[in-house]
Amino acid sequence: RNAQLRGVEARVEVYEGALAGPVPQALAGKIDLLVSNPPYIKRVEIDSLSEEVRRHDPREALDGGADGLDFYRALAGLLPRWLVPGGAVAVEIGYDQGETVPEIFRRAGCRNCILHRDYNGHPRVVTAGWPGEERPGAGPPVPTPTDR
Repeated sequence: RNAQLRGVEARVEVYEGALAGPVPQALAGKIDLLVSNPPYIKRVEIDSLSEEVRRHDPREALDGGADGLDFYRALAGLLPRWLVPGGAVAVEIGYDQGETVPEIFRRAGCRNCILHRDYNGHPRVVTAGWPGEERPGAGPPVPTPTDR
């Protein structure tokens, strides 16, 4: 719907999937932008979340492992197979993961790892670019004054 609203639907293909699922062979090494709202809650903290969250979100959508970082480590290892040179990844993060997640992506070989904060100044999203050919519009967005 967003692609249609912005008049770019002819240039955008959207796929939904799970990290554990295989990337369709036709997409391997061809993804320009990978966006994810992964499970990032520490396993021991799930039961202390608000009832509204626990009631409406499946546990697998919340459980990021013992330290909440399992998904990011796994994803970082898959980026070389999935992204085109100069592609990018954008992931939502937990309130206490603003230093750790960018470092995971840096160690995996990403460039321009940027922490973006929400309107309240809390760490919210990390973007990172995969090395390679620089293309117009490729890679993470230019940071705004609220980004750190």
